[in-house]
This record gives sequence, structure tokens and C-alpha cells, in this order.
Amino acid sequence: MTNDRGQHAPDFLGIGVVRGGTTWLWRQLAQHPDAWMTPVKELNYFTRRHPIMVARPDDKTHRAEQQPNLFVQSLQRFNPGKISHYLQTYSLDSVRWRWRFYRGRPGPKWYRSLFEAAGGRLTGDITPHYSGLGETAVREIMSFLPDVKIILILRDPIDRDWSHVVHYLTYNLGCKRDELTTDRILSHVHDPSTRLRGDYLPMLDLWRRYVPPARFRVMFFDDIQRRPVEFLDEIHEFLGLSPFTPPGLITKVNASGATAIPAEVERHLAELHLPALEKMAQEMGGYAVAWRDRARLLVV
Repeated sequence: MTNDRGQHAPDFLGIGVVRGGTTWLWRQLAQHPDAWMTPVKELNYFTRRHPIMVARPDDKTHRAEQQPNLFVQSLQRFNPGKISHYLQTYSLDSVRWRWRFYRGRPGPKWYRSLFEAAGGRLTGDITPHYSGLGETAVREIMSFLPDVKIILILRDPIDRDWSHVVHYLTYNLGCKRDELTTDRILSHVHDPSTRLRGDYLPMLDLWRRYVPPARFRVMFFDDIQRRPVEFLDEIHEFLGLSPFTPPGLITKVNASGATAIPAEVERHLAELHLPALEKMAQEMGGYAVAWRDRARLLVV
């Protein structure tokens, strides 16, 4: 598949969900001979233009999520001990791309320039935080990229929340696993940002209002685990790519390393999500039914 629209732009957006297999998808598509994926997975362009709004504790007002300084963040993650690995891994073109990405001034021209290297191959922007964008941002995306396709991967919200909490507390905040008390975990479970990422019904309703059904595909994390080849074949067909099975397809990537969910936390998450899961099971069937049935058993 080639991009013949005359201007560099992503053919698709992978909008989430957070901790829903988007890194795995980015890695697999990057290996397809007719696709090109950006060297850095999450571009966060639209969340920088339209910061995600989360409810304050009083539920009457909202605050904008603070956007990270991506350049500073990349420096913090730089490991001097891996300099030889970087030199062997990153080509000169990749280094130039990263400099433009981290030091450029975000805007439409800058955003399009990030896809120049695709050279007509299929390309996309996989940023799971896009699933939390509001209506103004979604409307702008569909105006700016009128032909773009949208991929949303859903995961059992109980497991998604648990993976999100463990990853955030250990990776982002540097907590040790033995410091993850039930109180601390539940506090982060109720953080408005966490709740937003696991609230599927509003995001489905919003994106479906602006994206034609033929260009909006909902997939399931369960299929990455159970039938990865078929999952990827469906993605390829949706995007117009030829079938291709990359090496290492079943390898986990960006795993949180989360242990089993403590019973008290699992039950609490089930209670939070069961009302929405009842609706999802009725409307979507399939895996949503299994998610609902699990939640029902936990709250009994």
C-alpha cells in the first residue's frame, strides 16, 4: 500500500487503550515490508495540542493533564552504558528524525515532517493516550486527517487498570514492588487519569460519532494473547497491507511485569467496572461477555 495523498500524513492512528497491546502492534507493523513506523512510538501530537482533561475530586471542574517534556524525558531514559548499542542500532537517519521530533516546534508542518521517511509506505501514529481525547480534539483530527483509519484495542478493564497501576507506580514513580500497599494501589486506581483510560463506553461513543464505521476498527487484547497471527492478519487487511507474519510475533513487549492482582483490588475493580461491562456485553458480545461474567463472580 502506498500513500498517494500528496502530503505526508499518517494513514492510521492507533488510539489505545493504554496498556492494551499498542507497543506490540507498533513493533509488528514496523517489520512489514510495505509499512514504516516512526522510530519513537508515541508522538502525542494531538494530546499536546489538546491536553486531556480529567475530573477534579469535586467532579464539577476539570484540569488539564500536564504534558511531559519529551526531550527531557528522553535524556532521563538515556543509559550511557548502552552507548555502543545505540550506535549500532540507530542509523544517521534515525538520529536526525529523533532530533527533529524532540527539538522541533509541534505544529501541522512539523507533524507531517515526521512521516517523510515513509516514502509512500503505509505509516501511522500509535499513541494510546489519544483514546482519552475530548470532542474538540477528535473533531480536529478528523478534519486534519479526513481519510485516516482508527484502531482501538480494548482489554478486560480489570486487567488493564491493574497493569496501568503497576506500570505507573514502578516505572514512572520508581516504587519498589514491596511498597505497593493495597491503599496505595487503590488510591491510584481512583485517580481520574486512570479512570479515564479504562472508561470504554464514552470513548467508543465519541470516536464512532466522528469516524465512519469502515474506518474504525475495535480489536481485543485477548486475541493478541490467544491468536496473534490472526489478529495481525485482521489488522493488515483493515489497513490494506498484504499478509505478513514477522519473526518473534508472539514475544511480549512492554510488559508491566505485574504479578497476580490481589483479591481485594480485583474485587474493587470488578465493582467499578461491572455497570459498564453489563452494557458492553449486551452491545458487543464476544470477549465483553467473558469480562462481565468475571466481574459478576467477583462481586458476589
